[in-house]
Amino acid sequence: MSQYLRIHAPNERSYCTETTEKARKKLGKEIEDHNKNVAEYQAAKEKIKNNRPEDLSPEELFEGAASVRFLHGLYKRALQLCDQIFDFSKLHQKDRHAEHRRVSDQLEAKRKLIREQLTEIGYVTEDVLPSHRQQVELFSMIHPDVIALRQTVLNLSGADHLEGGDQKMLRFELEKLVARHTVSA
Repeated sequence: MSQYLRIHAPNERSYCTETTEKARKKLGKEIEDHNKNVAEYQAAKEKIKNNRPEDLSPEELFEGAASVRFLHGLYKRALQLCDQIFDFSKLHQKDRHAEHRRVSDQLEAKRKLIREQLTEIGYVTEDVLPSHRQQVELFSMIHPDVIALRQTVLNLSGADHLEGGDQKMLRFELEKLVARHTVSA
């Protein structure tokens, strides 16, 4: 049940703005605190399993880290953190799109520079056989810098929605917990 409680912090990216990086660090701190509470809950559950009931105090059983209220709070906090990660994902997407535009512009500038350099060494479109023009136009694509930039553009294209945990399973487990501990009249 508690395996879904652990939340994963977003990774650091090289292209994040200062605002996004501050938000990531703050979110990472909150996730770290939450995961410490999950570890505390698991340790308390193990302690209860490994001890005799008469050796445990009522506070450990009903008020401590192994209590249902504590577990319920962990589930609620995990769901809140998943929502915060979703909000952070929007900032991340803005940075990702900005980086994609910047790298795309660099790629186009590099290809234009290579075409200009070809012109400087004597490449004239009209002097090349029509069947070879396409090959000469694609010459810039084999330059190592262009290949690296194309790979970066490819990696940055598309959406990269961040997730910290499985919200559906968290909600399902929370509903099971509430149903198990709700007394019907």
